Amino acid sequence: MTTLPQAYDYSFAERYARLQLIDWWDQKAVCGATVLVLGAGAVGNEVAKNLALSGVGRLVIVDFDTVEVSNLTRSVLFRPPDNGRAKARAAADAVRRLNPAVSVLPVVGDMEWDLGHGWFVDADAIVGCLDSVRARLAINRICRAVGRPWINTAISSSAAEVTLFGTEGPCYECTVSADELEQSRRYSCTGFRLPDVSDKIPTTAVTASLAGAWATQQAIAQIHRLSGRDVPGLRPGQRLLHTLRPLATLTLKLTEDPACPHHGEPIPVVRLGLHPGNATAEEVLKACGSDFEELHLGSEFVQSLKCVRCGHRLRVSKPKSKVDDALRFCSLCGEFSRSAIGVSILRRGDREARRPLSRLGVPPHALLLLTGPRRTVWAMLES
Repeated sequence: MTTLPQAYDYSFAERYARLQLIDWWDQKAVCGATVLVLGAGAVGNEVAKNLALSGVGRLVIVDFDTVEVSNLTRSVLFRPPDNGRAKARAAADAVRRLNPAVSVLPVVGDMEWDLGHGWFVDADAIVGCLDSVRARLAINRICRAVGRPWINTAISSSAAEVTLFGTEGPCYECTVSADELEQSRRYSCTGFRLPDVSDKIPTTAVTASLAGAWATQQAIAQIHRLSGRDVPGLRPGQRLLHTLRPLATLTLKLTEDPACPHHGEPIPVVRLGLHPGNATAEEVLKACGSDFEELHLGSEFVQSLKCVRCGHRLRVSKPKSKVDDALRFCSLCGEFSRSAIGVSILRRGDREARRPLSRLGVPPHALLLLTGPRRTVWAMLES
């Protein structure tokens, strides 16, 4: 139990008294829950604020961006002195001020590559507060692979929507058009990272508040449903849409795409007492038994870039997703002639399989896919 400062000298019953008047509310379940908040922008601010006020036990807030002055019109947790700070850290500090009993873990980085995906398994609710189709596709892929539902949000200046995607039925990719899939590409045709180009979408504090409130309600409902309570809220495959022009609130039922590649049985998870800071791929394979032959990193790890013209090598040692496309330029030849030398699958006996996984870009609490002739599992590392 967290020790509270003198200024917050109140009893548990007093703080949450009004909430516990709700006939279906279980404050102990809320205080024992972990919620993963992906994105700390306007909607993420609202979700984190609402969950902190509700007394959720732990928040994991993920964002790679920094606070800008323009964020202050819509982001309730940010203040002018936060300008230039990491959004995840600024939001975490504000949550601690709102409710010091809430444990907050800020993760400054890309949700797809810098967050250990074991958090998707351990979270009681997952809320996507992102403005990127690519990032939503990544959340969808991870949640489907490990069998976890998630809540998606989206806003504009005159509309707010919240969707609950379940472990069966329609998923996010079922709703994405071919053009959106193409536009979601954030990497060059060679797979290297391109400079970020952000299309700013006009939004307001009103639509952010609406989406954040509804998403919080879905997260609270998810927490209570895990304990067997039937709580009002969206069902998997439903979307709540509120528009200001015309003024309307609609509940829509989404349609499943039978050709969607992310439908199927989730892959089982095996928890290991290993940390990527010192564990190697060989140790992970050994810990899971002889059934498994390969460990998949989830992304190509680039050891170096070699110029195909002059042979010059540039040592890189990072996931390909983090290698800037500009590094393909060879200053000796004056052309974009460097290609990647890397690895994405490790086997027993491989040189890279004897290196600590953290040096291959594997974050704490990661999920690593292990495959063998008879079965496939996720191996979860420690945080």
